[in-house]
Amino acid sequence: AIPQLRTYADIIGVPLEVVYTAAELNEVLQRFGDRDLVLIDTPGGSPRNTKQLEVLKEYLDAIESKEVYLAVASPTKYRDMVEVFKRFSISRIDGLLFTKIDETDRYGPLVNLLNETKARLTYLTTGQNVPQDIELADSVKMAELLLAEKAEA
Repeated sequence: AIPQLRTYADIIGVPLEVVYTAAELNEVLQRFGDRDLVLIDTPGGSPRNTKQLEVLKEYLDAIESKEVYLAVASPTKYRDMVEVFKRFSISRIDGLLFTKIDETDRYGPLVNLLNETKARLTYLTTGQNVPQDIELADSVKMAELLLAEKAEA
């Protein structure tokens, strides 16, 4: 996914650094210490891979000041969403980002996940175009999606 991230970084005009250890991550964070925002994308992986989750926790624990957002694919079955949230909760989760909104027409499970986990919804992705298809999420947007779903039923 590194070439894809490089493309995204070029599109939005930001630097990209790739790290392979928590120590390297700390070095990069110190180098970018003057920035208001540093985004860290972690490799996707199975929530059932305990070893990978432990490594992720090691990276996250190495960062002093952070907000952690869990990206959840909207077409995912509700039961699986809950399981993903629980397994990734080895670290504090500050908010959810629902991806692939354009690939489903069922939004009730997303609202149910927010209700069950009490997580804050932050962003939605609605397509492949970056950054145009990344939207701030709010209760009005979620209500519009739910009402559109009900109207189609």
